[in-house]
Amino acid sequence: MVSSFTAAIRGLNDWIAGPASLLDEIIRIKSGSRIIATVSDDGSVIEIQPASGRKPSAPLSLPVSQSEEPPAALRSVANGKTIHLGIPASWVIARRLELPMEAASHLDGIVASRMGALSPLTISDIYFGHRVLEIDREARQMIVAVAIVPRARVAAALACLAVTDARQILISAPFPECDEVIVSTYRQQRSGTRGRIKFVLAGILGVSLVAAITALAAQPLIKKSYAERRAAVEVRAERARRAIALAEVPEAETAPEQAALGSGPIDLT
Repeated sequence: MVSSFTAAIRGLNDWIAGPASLLDEIIRIKSGSRIIATVSDDGSVIEIQPASGRKPSAPLSLPVSQSEEPPAALRSVANGKTIHLGIPASWVIARRLELPMEAASHLDGIVASRMGALSPLTISDIYFGHRVLEIDREARQMIVAVAIVPRARVAAALACLAVTDARQILISAPFPECDEVIVSTYRQQRSGTRGRIKFVLAGILGVSLVAAITALAAQPLIKKSYAERRAAVEVRAERARRAIALAEVPEAETAPEQAALGSGPIDLT
């Protein structure tokens, strides 16, 4: 019994997680929650600038430091936002893959499985990401861009940004044949906003469920009340018809008497 209830709660939580995640992303996009941090070529300075928002702000330049306490300005800019870290092109190892179109649904696993042949470094020493560059529908082939970033290159910049309250840190790796390839750093914090959205959705679902059950339970009572009201209306209608009939009968019976009374005195002789 307890295990079934726990499984039901877990299933409901997983079912709500999808819409909650989508709403969270929409809210963050609308609220200008994405900022761009660009690392200088020598890796000593980070320039931070909001990528969207109503009020444009001047870029913020900060020296790369592994201090546990970030500057107040950096914490204010990065709080709860997704940071896209732009890096120099010389830090990126660019690779290309030609794959059949049937591999599109398994692209993540295929790229990860081939990383040993694509990268000169071990997989534990790199971040990597991919992006589809071109699709040839006639040949049923696609070209995939793979960006490999050594962890040692971006370690200082990521450490500087990691001590902030940023929601997520992604690497925007420049690629020769496209503008960028997004590389995940797996640095993501749990967002309280998404939890609140899930709570609100669960509340709405619970209220809707209670309302539906109440409507189903009240339906027989509503039908009974309607039947009683209809019976009462029919009784009143029947009484009204009888009253009208009784009112019309005396007028018909007294008509000769009224005619006799209106003809003058009666001669008894």
